[in-house]
Amino acid sequence: MVPYFTFPVFEVLGQTVSSFDIFVTLGLFFGFKAMLKYAQEHNLSEKTAYDLVFVAVITGFMVSHVFHGLFYEKPFSWKNIFFRFNGISSVGGMLGGWIGAYVYLQYKKQDFFQYLDGGMWAVVTGFFWGRVGCFSVHDHPGSLSTFFLAVDFPGGARHDLGFYEALFLFVLILIGRKWIMHKSRHLTFSWFTLVSYGVFRFLFDFLRIKNLPGSDARYVHLTPGQFVAIGFVILGLLLYRRKRLNG
Repeated sequence: MVPYFTFPVFEVLGQTVSSFDIFVTLGLFFGFKAMLKYAQEHNLSEKTAYDLVFVAVITGFMVSHVFHGLFYEKPFSWKNIFFRFNGISSVGGMLGGWIGAYVYLQYKKQDFFQYLDGGMWAVVTGFFWGRVGCFSVHDHPGSLSTFFLAVDFPGGARHDLGFYEALFLFVLILIGRKWIMHKSRHLTFSWFTLVSYGVFRFLFDFLRIKNLPGSDARYVHLTPGQFVAIGFVILGLLLYRRKRLNG
């Protein structure tokens, strides 16, 4: 069983900084590096790759906040979107990031699919560090459990969904490192990531806490993340079909 731990919170220039903030910053840094490295190794424009990630981060952050306010905050209030910052949604951030990336590449008259594997590689790399940050503050507690990877929370051992997702994303990083370097496997990492992450997220969200403070909102017994996860699987299968048809 994994011991429960906490990191100290400190102030920098009057601003509170937590371990979550530090790991998210690392995620942004390594996500940028991953995209730029992909561009270099695939003869793509480094400037376009850099601008692409910058746009995706901005739109991803904006949509993650709006998505959280629309679907996670109960009762719903427009104040939660326009006047308060109560949280962000990871799946909302993914959606916003990809929408921003697509619009930007269309504007630049670039082939979206040429940058897709690199973008997916950057997302997985960045989100790995982000989920390590979630684990460091234990902000995604799950149901009580005796599983050997459960975290010994005060009051009883529980699943820690941030920890589980960090482990899953780390495995994706190991797999993807080999795939994205081979042009013959173009789009393989992207469709595999969409399908596997969608399945993972859909199943593991059933382990999240229910009817307790901090519980996720649910619609017909599913979290907002699970609905998006279904969409990820569908998109991944469509991408797989495209790859097969185009050889």
